[in-house]
Amino acid sequence: MKRYVLRMVVAIACMLCLTISVGVPTQAAQLPRLNLKSLDLTKGTTFTIRVYNLADDETASFKSTDLDVCSIESTAEDKKSVVIYGKAVGKANLKVKIKKNGIVTSTLKCRIKVAPVPVSIKFTESTINLIEGRQYFIDAIIKPYSATETPVFESSNEDVAVVNVRGLVTAVAPGRATITATLLSTGKTATCTVVVKESTGEE
Repeated sequence: MKRYVLRMVVAIACMLCLTISVGVPTQAAQLPRLNLKSLDLTKGTTFTIRVYNLADDETASFKSTDLDVCSIESTAEDKKSVVIYGKAVGKANLKVKIKKNGIVTSTLKCRIKVAPVPVSIKFTESTINLIEGRQYFIDAIIKPYSATETPVFESSNEDVAVVNVRGLVTAVAPGRATITATLLSTGKTATCTVVVKESTGEE
């Protein structure tokens, strides 16, 4: 019996030593990546592309495949981000070469589409009637149709109706509210009146 107990103690001690010597496996290093794989830009606007997980001994160089469509406006001092500018309507790629000790280890790419500046925006409906508690997607038409800018939605009275970034209106309480969609590039707006009626519990 004593020998059995002794063997068990020795076995457990060996297992503990093995665990301590091996330790917890270290997490694999994350590879460099861009904050976006594709980007829709409006002509005349800029956006910052960033490289994540760049090691201290790695560098990044940025290049546009079509400088007439998309150009590089500035690069950060740490070479981890670049500001790109949409010059003309069209498509281009931003290629980012990752180098270590002067040798290219990988190439990252972001697909860029430059769309025209929107000239107008309007809602398909001028008035929406909702029962409190109900929701409704308000549809905004932007021209030209190839424009990709997303308008900013606002409610004039969030005690009556609220709207999210996608244009989903939620009726909160009886009353009236005006929903406004604004194109930040031009300042053009569209408005729609939301009339919220009290719920009778029978709808």
